[in-house]
Amino acid sequence: MPEEVHSSVGTRQSPSLTPDELPPSYEVVVETDDTNFEISSDSEGEGEEIPFISRPTITNTGFGTRRVPNLPSWMLEHHDFGRPASATRSRRESDAEQQRGSSDHGTPRNSEEQELHREMEFFEVLDPENPSVSLPHTMYVRASQVSKRFAQKISSSLIIPVQQMIVDPVAKFWTHLNARIDAGLGRLGNPLMLRRLAYLIIVSATVFGAIALGIVPTDSGFGNGDGLFGHGRFHDHRKVRTYIKDAISAESLRDTMEYMTSMAHMAGTSGDYILGEHVENLLNSYGIGPVEFNTEHVYLTSSNSTDSAMELKLIDSNGNVQHEAKLYESQALDHPTESQTQPRPFHALAASGSGTGHIIYANYGTKEDFKFLSEKGVDIKGSIVFMKMGRMALGLKVKLAEQAGAVGVVTFSEKLQKDTKLWPDGPDYSADAVERDSVGISAIYPGDILTPGWSSSRTPQVIEYKEARNVPKIPSIPVSWNSAEPFLNALKGHGIHVPDWGNNGQPAGVQEWWTGDKSAPTVFLKNEPIIGERHEIWNVLARIEGLEQYDKAVIIGAQRDAYCYGSVDPMSGTAILLEVARIFSTLYTQLGWTPLRPIYFVSWDGSEHNIAGSTEWVEAHSEDLKKDGLVYIHLDSAVSGNNLNVMGHPLFDGIVNSILKDISDPIVNTTSVADSYGDSHIKTIKDIGDYLPFLSHTGVPAITMRFENRESTFPKHSCYDSLEWMKKFGDPDFRYHKALTEIVSFLVLRFADEPVIPFNVAAYGDQLHGYIRDLEIYARASPGWSENGHKMDFNKLVHASDTMIQGGVYFNEWFNEWLNIVPVGESPMMTGHRWGWNNRLLELDKHLLERNGLPGRNWFKHVIFGPQLWHPTTGDYEWSTFPGIRDAIEAGDWETAVQEVEHVAEMISFACNRFVQ
Repeated sequence: MPEEVHSSVGTRQSPSLTPDELPPSYEVVVETDDTNFEISSDSEGEGEEIPFISRPTITNTGFGTRRVPNLPSWMLEHHDFGRPASATRSRRESDAEQQRGSSDHGTPRNSEEQELHREMEFFEVLDPENPSVSLPHTMYVRASQVSKRFAQKISSSLIIPVQQMIVDPVAKFWTHLNARIDAGLGRLGNPLMLRRLAYLIIVSATVFGAIALGIVPTDSGFGNGDGLFGHGRFHDHRKVRTYIKDAISAESLRDTMEYMTSMAHMAGTSGDYILGEHVENLLNSYGIGPVEFNTEHVYLTSSNSTDSAMELKLIDSNGNVQHEAKLYESQALDHPTESQTQPRPFHALAASGSGTGHIIYANYGTKEDFKFLSEKGVDIKGSIVFMKMGRMALGLKVKLAEQAGAVGVVTFSEKLQKDTKLWPDGPDYSADAVERDSVGISAIYPGDILTPGWSSSRTPQVIEYKEARNVPKIPSIPVSWNSAEPFLNALKGHGIHVPDWGNNGQPAGVQEWWTGDKSAPTVFLKNEPIIGERHEIWNVLARIEGLEQYDKAVIIGAQRDAYCYGSVDPMSGTAILLEVARIFSTLYTQLGWTPLRPIYFVSWDGSEHNIAGSTEWVEAHSEDLKKDGLVYIHLDSAVSGNNLNVMGHPLFDGIVNSILKDISDPIVNTTSVADSYGDSHIKTIKDIGDYLPFLSHTGVPAITMRFENRESTFPKHSCYDSLEWMKKFGDPDFRYHKALTEIVSFLVLRFADEPVIPFNVAAYGDQLHGYIRDLEIYARASPGWSENGHKMDFNKLVHASDTMIQGGVYFNEWFNEWLNIVPVGESPMMTGHRWGWNNRLLELDKHLLERNGLPGRNWFKHVIFGPQLWHPTTGDYEWSTFPGIRDAIEAGDWETAVQEVEHVAEMISFACNRFVQ
């Protein structure tokens, strides 16, 4: 797994230690009246006395007691248990005299006299200047005599009778019994060997009986009371889940949300840095350590507050300004504080420049829309194109306009539901709200646009901005419905009347929708953002160590940067991330629970700039992740409604459904979330997000989940996405935040602490069948199928997915066998088998990474999961599967499509064969 993170908070001062608290690698020199005594560790090497100092000195040697070379002879005197050398010499001389005296008289002295003599000698040594016997000495002698008489009386009246009456007869009987046992065993074989065998049987039976009767528990705290104890490391998840349920706090989630949405925090700004430090401080306060404040340097743009830096003007036929758009967003908060200044709306990574041209309205700006305009003879060259958000990524829209010859783009929000009321009466955008977005094309390559495919922190190599393939090179800006209205109305009577290209009543003043043409009014557009070619962004990472497979990483992450306050997107996810981290850190630091595998908690920065933060980190650790990345759980726009939506890798299928059965419905507590979610399969992820580099670049299975509204939206990427909106329309009492925290926590628990990784391989193969059917339907509906479709053999993919299903069945058979054996204890051999299966489960998707990447998009490595570049914008295709094949079909390159089908089928078969071996 990636190298261990280190705190960048700064140097921490070590606390002062007392001698009793010192670790073994320390030594202490303590001052006394006469000389110095040394307390040394048991480390190898004999410590030496250190010269006198005025206060106790602690010396950290790192490897035991320090040796002092070239010591003077007086320091080499022998010291008897810390007694001064003079006292030792006096004691030796006294002993010698005593021996001589005893030998001269020829008879031993009375024992009491000898003891008294020794005591007197000892006190004389301690007080050589006063040879006379003092009063304290006389009292000591008398006390010593009394104590000896008392000891003799106890011995004669109690100890000796007990020994004679009990101990000696028992010892005699035991000796006799041993002799008889040896005689009996001698008839059967070697008595010594048979004794050992009998001993093992008796001890084993005793231990087993004690465990079975509950006299000796198999664990403590969160251990499994059912006997599933393998090496004492398996935990009873029922107890852990109960703790998690009780520990989740709606108040804690609300408090986190209130602070994290209290200021605007675009990537690379002071607000972003302050919130990054806040996340770091929270993680440190939880006791997780170490926490890393990871800095990356990437290409960033930011809004320019200077009025002249962004302009949109309607020009009449005489060249005069007929109307100038308001390019600021109205105040979104009822009672803003001084720090809640709203940043000017802009498109992240948009090109700097200006342009003048006739107005063209291109609906959503998709390939189909531009094709329609071309077929109708609408000249786009030299125009300023207005378009709605939605249907496809903004960067692709602007790229299509650039390819068609446009000199600039203006966007406004899509009105999803006509009946949904606008803010403040409803949850939709205000008419003055502005939806921002990034023009970075993550489907070409995500991350820093100047370091495509390599980590910006590992090498100084960068490309020129003009060489970046994943950003368009014409300026673009976002506007509100109210600001777009005069320009759209100016199109009336120009071009083609397109009533189907309306926007569900917004802008409210637009009664007719026209495409515009060369005769349409002229517009001047200008965009001059603040550009930082190598600007800092800050990821924050923390880790809980694993106990068993300590390099297999379970990673949970959430976006932190936002275009404004970012309540739903992204702070609902960040609040849940921090709550999960708080709960698991308490389990780890205070309750003695340690997961089998490490857990990483990550706050990503730069997500709104082509998912820069997560991508750069993944690129820096790609080899480790390809080897040890287990799962990635992503939280983004986590709560905006009450309908659960789960998207991710099919290996998660089944486990999510089982978790949902344990989660109470936030509204109706008598039912579970599973009752409303049903038995739905996990959907594929189509939104671009921080999961992408994990899944598509390093083969780490990813999942994301959220509570959302099916009928309406939230004011995404505008300042109206605030805490006020969340309390009014999103999740007023944070019930759904709490429910999602519980779901995510249980998911983390399962993957971090289940002895066998709970992947559903059979479901993977089953859903592959569905992806293949969808691929064939897409191919048959594509131009050129009738001439070239017969060359594609989808049966090869079907057979490969059958192999996946068979591999899942084979694994399930082993797993059921393991479940039957492990309750009585897991042998080292079974542990080895379990680790082997875990490794193969982890490696399954790693074998589906194409070393050279997809054709034309070599950053993307996974042959099954990744976004199609020019995906269809109508229909419900699974366009985030088989990206290389779909790219070739969309481009009409049927020869490459046929080759890709064969190649992907071979890779799936290879991965499955490696799995079952």
